[in-house]
Amino acid sequence: MTALYKTVKKELFKIFGLALAIAVIPIIVLSIQYRQELRKKAADLPDDTSFHLTYTEILLGIGGRTYVYVFLLNPNGIPIDGVDVILRFNQDILQLRSFTTNTETNFKAFLPLVDEGGSFDADRVISQANSLGRLEFGAITFDFATDDFTSPVGDNDVLIAELEFEGISEGSSLVDFDFDPDREDTRYETVDCNVATHSDGDVFDILGSTDSVTITVSVVGPSPTPTGTITPSPTPSISPTPTPTEHCLPLGDIDCSGKVNSLDYSYLIANYYTSDPAADLDDSGKVNALDVSVLLFNFGKESGSLTPTPTLAPCVEEGEWGDRTDNPDLKCCKGLDERPSYDLGRCIAIPDLTFNCIKCDDGNCGPGENRCNCPEDCGSPTPLITPTPLPTPTP
Repeated sequence: MTALYKTVKKELFKIFGLALAIAVIPIIVLSIQYRQELRKKAADLPDDTSFHLTYTEILLGIGGRTYVYVFLLNPNGIPIDGVDVILRFNQDILQLRSFTTNTETNFKAFLPLVDEGGSFDADRVISQANSLGRLEFGAITFDFATDDFTSPVGDNDVLIAELEFEGISEGSSLVDFDFDPDREDTRYETVDCNVATHSDGDVFDILGSTDSVTITVSVVGPSPTPTGTITPSPTPSISPTPTPTEHCLPLGDIDCSGKVNSLDYSYLIANYYTSDPAADLDDSGKVNALDVSVLLFNFGKESGSLTPTPTLAPCVEEGEWGDRTDNPDLKCCKGLDERPSYDLGRCIAIPDLTFNCIKCDDGNCGPGENRCNCPEDCGSPTPLITPTPLPTPTP
């Protein structure tokens, strides 16, 4: 990177809002048409990438400490652009005392940052973790020491961080990852733990599984007085579905300069783990490793030399109809059952290219369900129209 870029980067945090306001409008398009649609598991990529925990102790006295190590297991050596790690624990039983990142791999940058200089804000992460019982950080393939990207991480077994917990009260605490591969609410599919990669024109979250560990704290001898005030964990709230934002093309050209470059990357990193709409390239409601992967995919591309933006064909939601006449690859969204169209009078399937997406056999006759396509929930499929018998011929 040039010295000029380093100077510009320092001023970026002050002037970027104005730069966005005066950007050239004609090249803006609706992101609902071009935005990245990220998927949990790609059909052509293995789904055995996982987060794994190891530890030194799982039985502690009050005041005792244990180390928990966070690993990324990538048995197929898929090139990884970045990861988002979210760990949950009971902050009334455990407190996080130290957090050490592993910068010996190509994950050189850990987020969030203290400032634009690239220093990881460990104090903020630890404070929030001990207040909420939720540890959240990211690691990406960028090196602030050289102001340049590093190669994707393709190692099979990668140590990401070392965590030191202290037992502060008696009880057992599960330490686990915020990850559910079967989560049906699509608003949350890219805002839990992520492992981001790009391949063959698409951007994917390939995290397939996680594990957990239970740490038990018991009274052993005199109990030292815990320091600090424990704040009860707030009740989680469901955020509204993010409104798609207009983005310049190619995606990642945050300042609408006509090219995806380091200034766009610096802005994204400055707003990591926020809901900043300009940096939230996939419109998930949160800036994370998947947005980094989108930007890396388009890095260096200009508006005059666009390549097809990686996309995923939309799926059909519950209770809605699909039609494969113009889209033969159209499918129901994850967790839904496909049913053909029916003549409801006779409960006879109609042989055409339309279909209905429902959630059958859950005990509820829900949206789009009827006695023909889901008798399990909606009752007998006996036809409403009984065929009239033909008259008996007179001899």
